[in-house]
Amino acid sequence: MANFFRDNDDIEFLFRHINVGELAGLCEEGFRFAGEFDYAPGTAEEAIQNYDMVLDSLGQLSGDFIAPRS
Repeated sequence: MANFFRDNDDIEFLFRHINVGELAGLCEEGFRFAGEFDYAPGTAEEAIQNYDMVLDSLGQLSGDFIAPRS
């Protein structure tokens, strides 16, 4: 099972070493939706965890489904 996110050390390194917390605060508009929506992150750590899960899922989808058919 291929995962284009987890299998690429460069991409994972960048994700771990850039200031994703600061970017998350901007993208999530200061986490103002946390009280309004169940799945909205309330902190930078929650946002980073959500982004990591999404990138992992997309990496797996890309490696297992899209790449073999392209």
